[in-house]
Amino acid sequence: MRKPDFFIVGAAKSGTTSFQEYLKQHPRIFMPPGGEPNHFARDLDLALHITNRDERKYLSLFSGAGAATCLGEKSVWYLYSKTAATEISTFNEQAKIIIILRNPVDMVYSLHGQFLYTSNEDILSFQEALAVEDERRQGKRIPSSCHFPQGLLYSQVVDFAPQVQRYFDVFGRDKVCVLLFEDLVGKTPEVYRQVLEFLGVDPGYQPDFEVFNSAKPVRNLGLRRMIRENRPLAFFVRQLPPAFRHRIGNILGKMPGQTIPRSKKLDPGVRHELQSHFLPNVEQLSEVLGRDVTPWCKH
Repeated sequence: MRKPDFFIVGAAKSGTTSFQEYLKQHPRIFMPPGGEPNHFARDLDLALHITNRDERKYLSLFSGAGAATCLGEKSVWYLYSKTAATEISTFNEQAKIIIILRNPVDMVYSLHGQFLYTSNEDILSFQEALAVEDERRQGKRIPSSCHFPQGLLYSQVVDFAPQVQRYFDVFGRDKVCVLLFEDLVGKTPEVYRQVLEFLGVDPGYQPDFEVFNSAKPVRNLGLRRMIRENRPLAFFVRQLPPAFRHRIGNILGKMPGQTIPRSKKLDPGVRHELQSHFLPNVEQLSEVLGRDVTPWCKH
């Protein structure tokens, strides 16, 4: 069975779903339908790991490649993982890596909203969710419906410099293509062509540049809280397989019910505070990339 040639490894909430859809339209590129495989990153408690750990089953995802010459997959938590880069290299040392990075302030705010939608998070206040990170690092304040507890360490998730450096170290810079979210949004055709050239397929193809996986409203928070605060029910939910808990969260997000108001724009005061907090990390990332991204954290 054929192995994938490239991997979109992250970051989450950075336009990776849209970019995957653009690549899938290319006649020479195949990416499997359905959710993210999450075959690697075995240091993370990812809900879908259980279904795709077996290598034969994983490779079967690419059985429909047909005449495609370039196979790939997207699993956005491979970037956050401390082991995925080495795992992927052991699997295919010639693999190419695509990384899309976003302003960490915008990224974590969007991620918090996504986690509320999927019931991975139960703290509606973004500021409070950030404030309890130390407790969560100790295994406290974890929702009973949580399917990915390590994702709740928001500040750790956006510590991009060591994550990118890890892929540079394992694969070499020539096999790692790093893109910025703002370039993907503002210069989509140019970025798309750049990636096609990186992958070695016809760069002249033009897909339909539609936006996918935009922010979703949070619904049924009261029902979610009822599940969490009813001890027997919460205990029962915690015993379910992670993938099933993830599915329950998605069902709650799609059910008719009260929509929880959540501003699309982060409070300016909180934004400034986070910009100052993340600035050292972003300065380090600028050094790793050889590109100045500190405007992300300038007021």
